[in-house]
Amino acid sequence: MMQQWRHSWFGFWREGSDGCEECPSVFDWIDPEWKSGVDVDRVVRYLESSPYVLATSADACAICRNVERVALAYRTDGAWYWPDDLAHYIVQHEVRLPDEFHARILGSRYTPPKALWQDERGLVDLMKRLNAPPKHMAELRHLAENR
Repeated sequence: MMQQWRHSWFGFWREGSDGCEECPSVFDWIDPEWKSGVDVDRVVRYLESSPYVLATSADACAICRNVERVALAYRTDGAWYWPDDLAHYIVQHEVRLPDEFHARILGSRYTPPKALWQDERGLVDLMKRLNAPPKHMAELRHLAENR
C-alpha cells in the first residue's frame, strides 16, 4: 500500500543492497495505474537530465536484481534527491513518484535546472537542506573535508 512521503529524497529502498532501514519498501510504491495519467517519457528525461551530485559503484535493482549501469549516480533538482536508477523503477516496475515530487516536475515544465552549487561546500549545504539519507551525507562530508 502506497503511503505519504515526508522526505525530499526518494528512490532509496529498504530492499536495496545497503538495507536502508529508514527507507521505504519499493513494493509500497508500485502503482500500475499511476503511469496512465503521467507523461512518463518526459518525467524520465527530467530525472535523467538533472544535475549529478555523487557517483559510486553500481547497485542492483531491488526488484529484478538487474544492474543497468556500471556506476550509480545520484541527482537533484534542488528540491528533491534521487538515485539515477529511479527511472528504471518507474518504467520497468511501475513505481510511482510521491505526489509532491511529481508536482515539482510538472511545475518546472519538465525542465531540470542546469547548476545548483558552485563548489563542494555549496553541494554539502544543498544536501543538508534536502535532508539526504545519512549514508549519503557522510559521503558528501568526507568529499568536502578532503578537498
